[in-house]
Amino acid sequence: MTPPAPVALIPADLWPQDVEDLVRLGRPYDGGYVVPRSALMAAQVLISVGINDDWSFEQASTGLNPALRLTGVDANTTASYVLRRGVRFRVEYLLACLTGRRAKRDFLKTRMPSLFAYRRFWAQHTLILKMLAPQASATTVRLAELMNSPPGPSGEPTSRVFLKIDIEGAEYALLEDIVAAGPRLTGLTMELHDVPAHRDRVIQFFAALRPHLVLVHLHANTYGGVDPGTSLPKVVEATWLSRSLVTGYLPPAQALPRHGLDQPSKYSHLPIQLCRANDSAEAETTVKSSACATQ
Repeated sequence: MTPPAPVALIPADLWPQDVEDLVRLGRPYDGGYVVPRSALMAAQVLISVGINDDWSFEQASTGLNPALRLTGVDANTTASYVLRRGVRFRVEYLLACLTGRRAKRDFLKTRMPSLFAYRRFWAQHTLILKMLAPQASATTVRLAELMNSPPGPSGEPTSRVFLKIDIEGAEYALLEDIVAAGPRLTGLTMELHDVPAHRDRVIQFFAALRPHLVLVHLHANTYGGVDPGTSLPKVVEATWLSRSLVTGYLPPAQALPRHGLDQPSKYSHLPIQLCRANDSAEAETTVKSSACATQ
């Protein structure tokens, strides 16, 4: 018997609005992101912070909008790192084939980066081997610096940027910089870690983005699970759309995860169902039912 899917309770002020043009871009499971098509089509530049060994989202985004100028940022995404990861996953894939673990084999098939593909893709785009930080240094770069480069074809500053951030918890040092960039963003997708521990900061961050960006999607990363004390997901993937691209009323989103778009982070994980709390106090209670009674 299949166990029931985990359930997390989301405060009303963190609940997304519904848009019709959401698309999933990137590889299956962890590594794909659900974003508004209109946000990418309206952008001049895609700034992607946190690449690791997977540039499938970036490749799909530039395929969707070939006019996008891509800047990737990650100190770890070196040729030697990609080579090591590729070898490791190919060995695991071979073992899965030999032991008849079909589900794991199919999962690993999407996770075998090649040095050839790395060099071919990033030869066409900009890859900065640094980390994003509040202050620039020999090993770090500031978001404000990225927002102003590369310039447009005529030398003018870039005015429309889609921003992706997935940096494993380091995002909290950058919240003010992200808010400051808000007026120039066509869209934003980012992963927020340790949400229960940073609950108040997350709520304040979402509120600070609201004048310029509309929250249009929320998904719980299943590697994190649900915090039993607060019923909040430990890790969320959130997506926003520029208010300048919104026409008309956007109703609240209904069922989350969204069927046909969201996927668990691993083939063996159950999806985490998100339920909307009527107020912030209710989000402190523990969810004991798989039904979203507060919807």
